[in-house]
Amino acid sequence: MGDIMSHSTTRLLAAVAALALLVPTVAQASARRGGLNGELLIEDRDDVFLFPQLVLDHKRTFALSYQGPGQGDGIAILGQGTSAIGVAINRPEVTNLDLMGFADAKTVVDLLMGFKMGKNKAGVRLGIVNGANSSEPKDGDPATDGQFGLKLTGGFSMGGSKTSADVALDIGFLSGAKEAGGDEVAAASSFTVGIGGRAYMHQKKKVDMGIIAGLYFLSGSADKPEPKQEGGALGIYVGAGPVYRIAKNSTATINGVVGFSSTSSKSDGEDGPSTSEILLPGVSAAFEHQLFDWLIARSGMNYTFELDGTDDGGDNTTSTRNGAFGWSAGAGVLVGEKDEFTIDMNLSQGWITGGPFLLSGTPNALSGEVTAALRF
Repeated sequence: MGDIMSHSTTRLLAAVAALALLVPTVAQASARRGGLNGELLIEDRDDVFLFPQLVLDHKRTFALSYQGPGQGDGIAILGQGTSAIGVAINRPEVTNLDLMGFADAKTVVDLLMGFKMGKNKAGVRLGIVNGANSSEPKDGDPATDGQFGLKLTGGFSMGGSKTSADVALDIGFLSGAKEAGGDEVAAASSFTVGIGGRAYMHQKKKVDMGIIAGLYFLSGSADKPEPKQEGGALGIYVGAGPVYRIAKNSTATINGVVGFSSTSSKSDGEDGPSTSEILLPGVSAAFEHQLFDWLIARSGMNYTFELDGTDDGGDNTTSTRNGAFGWSAGAGVLVGEKDEFTIDMNLSQGWITGGPFLLSGTPNALSGEVTAALRF
């Protein structure tokens, strides 16, 4: 059961930190944001998954992303006037809600709603997952295995001549149990809560100061079998940088971020392994530019320097310095009189640096992800 707790804590922490609470990367982004290396200060349709109120900005939109055979996600947003509703398909913010060691949780519903409130916007997102297995052998004891999960996000956006901001409060809950012969043999649960936001301070024409921030808390326990296992996590991130709005479909930004996160664990009330991470600093830059009426080029990269520490719960501690670098590039094709149909590609790094097969002799794929979107 200790493995169940550690694995579930790791997966939930990654999902909450990277997707719901505005750490400056976005897992399973659409092809456009993927081509920007996950940059959050350049607005994207993916923002609706962080701030559900923003479905109001994307009414009457269908967007489908393809990452490979059997892999992908999508959203359909409908609405008019002062309200909108979105139906998400296979999004990781919900599909990743899963306590390992129990019956695999599957998405039951993932809905987003947005409402106008005067000049402001409010919205909610509801995600539910469920997993269940049962058996009743003829000559044995019945057994059941299941889990239930809930994700609830509430968001609010406000705008003005000097400042605009999007904020969201995210809550997640998971509970799993196993029974054999009428007795509970395994039980675990976890709870997450966090708040994140993004703001733009309008400095002068075509230049904003962008700010992102996030704070999250996670707590989980595995009560059975004994000994009882407990785990927790805490994190905070703050970043800022200029955003240059050069022209329609032409934007650039560079920003820095600092942050801290930690995890802790207990076994039968005794302190167990713990970790800490100080991000000091992280830097990211991204841009996109419209080359022709029908073609957009984009790219992004980031670097992080981290101070990492571990404690095994006894007398042993370690401290390391780590750095990580990443980059991506993409392209977008606009079709229609009002650009109502778009095809975005997150180009594969091998194709960009090595070229197509005719030039390199290596079968590099053109793109690792393609997103097709229709707005009507």
